[in-house]
Amino acid sequence: MVSKKLEDKVEQSFSNLDAWIGTWDKGGGINGFVVHQHNDKMDSMIPDCMTQASCILAYLNVYHKTKSQKWLSKAQRCANYLVSIYVDDVHAFSSASFEHKPLGDTLVYDAMAVFSLLRLYSVTGDKKYFTVAEDCLNELIIGKYWDEERNRFWNLLKDGRKLCALNMGGMVIGVVVEYVRVTGDESYLDYARKQAVFIMDYQESKGMLEGAYYYDDAGSWTRVMSLYISWTLKGMIELYDYTKDELYLDSIRRACDFLYNRMLDPKTKLFYHRYMIRRYGAIQLKKGPEWIAAFGASLYCFLKVKEFGLDYKLDRILDTVIDYQYPTGAFPNSRYYENMFVPYLIHSIDGQISWRDAIPIVGWNSQMFEALSLLVAKGNKSPTVKCHFKFSCDEGYVFDEDEDTFKISVDSDVVALYNKKNPCVFYNRMKLADSAFCQKNMVLRTMKIRGKICIGIILFLVYLIFVVYFLV
Repeated sequence: MVSKKLEDKVEQSFSNLDAWIGTWDKGGGINGFVVHQHNDKMDSMIPDCMTQASCILAYLNVYHKTKSQKWLSKAQRCANYLVSIYVDDVHAFSSASFEHKPLGDTLVYDAMAVFSLLRLYSVTGDKKYFTVAEDCLNELIIGKYWDEERNRFWNLLKDGRKLCALNMGGMVIGVVVEYVRVTGDESYLDYARKQAVFIMDYQESKGMLEGAYYYDDAGSWTRVMSLYISWTLKGMIELYDYTKDELYLDSIRRACDFLYNRMLDPKTKLFYHRYMIRRYGAIQLKKGPEWIAAFGASLYCFLKVKEFGLDYKLDRILDTVIDYQYPTGAFPNSRYYENMFVPYLIHSIDGQISWRDAIPIVGWNSQMFEALSLLVAKGNKSPTVKCHFKFSCDEGYVFDEDEDTFKISVDSDVVALYNKKNPCVFYNRMKLADSAFCQKNMVLRTMKIRGKICIGIILFLVYLIFVVYFLV
């Protein structure tokens, strides 16, 4: 699927990433803290569903190609952890959430876990995986989150209304299709088809956003985001792969065309974060954060659609993205980090690498891990990683990592210290947000805001003078 020149580089990248992820494995569940666009969870290392699920799927992809038992054993170890944290009484996985852990019961992350368990069951025939997956699908995903009135899954309440984030509904499509594959019970396919119709109703049909899936059905239609378009695509890909319905393939092609032609940054070879639809239809591109590790979610989709005859040139993109990989085997988080909810408080200065950009997040790396696994042919490369690696970012934070620990410090003070295989954490929230660079960033952003306010006031006064002059 890639040129011969890239094959060795991809194999080595996958091997190195596998070695790094393994350093966070506590003997079943893979630990990891979280930096997300609206909620950092630096004080929690509890293994989450997304990380385990993506790793299970990556291990299985390589197992199918190599038939090496070690990959299947790794998948089973992660799956056994998921089974161990399943709570029968509430039909959900404890600490399922990624950015909100240790809270459980989140549609998208429970769905990811169920999908991976069903896929593993189809390989091993081990009933415990199927039992948990079927219970969660029937009792939680369908039993709680299916909206019979609107024929789609919902995931959040706003002003008493049940809303659906398309990416979460897309993930559920994949779960339903996999359940049908495993059981042969096509009555379930109706849920997937209805959800797909709903998703396509919220796919833009014209203009510069043509082909984009909107984030949700809140009515405002204010966000089009590359990562969540990719997660929506994953479900649509599974549905087309099973049904061969050309309607779904056309939707997939249009969404991929939008990502490739409208959201790919020609300089970084990463995807822009989002387009914002402002009042009166004005469309504004918000570049950051351009995900690096989570770029794997989009890469996965482009690799999968090659099987359907949709061929996008990926060699240069893949070559560039792999070059971001650290000597430890990890991929950094992003470029141009910005918190989409409070951008004026948390925002990278142009050209600078913030600590949220530089830090490697295990969960996001699992997305890249799953994508790279599709390209692995042999899976026998020995890792060439540095066991001890020290690096810094433009904010002055220093990251010091070895096989057992991950440390963050600033101005010689330790801000956070993690024992990778133990969820115990030393973490100083205030110190992590209190560097001189952060303060400078805050001042600069505040000055920009004040400047815009002053310009607005001046323009308004000019308008008033103009109106008064002509009235008089």
